[in-house]
Amino acid sequence: ILSWVYLFSTFFGSTLKNFYQDPRPFWLNSELNQGKCDVSYANPSFHSITVVAFYVSAWQIIFLSENLKLRTGIKYFSLFLLVTFICLLGFGRLINGQEAVNQLIFGVLIGFAIYFFIFHVLNLNHI
Repeated sequence: ILSWVYLFSTFFGSTLKNFYQDPRPFWLNSELNQGKCDVSYANPSFHSITVVAFYVSAWQIIFLSENLKLRTGIKYFSLFLLVTFICLLGFGRLINGQEAVNQLIFGVLIGFAIYFFIFHVLNLNHI
């Protein structure tokens, strides 16, 4: 299942980047440090797509399995940690000038759409 998630993330991320061709913030402002960032376009954020789709899918597989009997508090705490991790990743990309807010939000939305499509439309969570 996670291979399908990564395949969809890579396909949609690359296709949409080439379609939109939105520049990275440091291309527009020379005062921003580019670090070791790619020279590819930034919209949507490939990091956001992949992290959201992959880690939310992994969370679904691990913590919502019928075989795993965990208390609700542990599930919600792990979900809180997941959301915190996603927010910190986006914040780091934003602070470093590698992506803009709209690029991060678009990436997160695409990542959730991929997760939703695989687990709730195709219903692949039982494979």
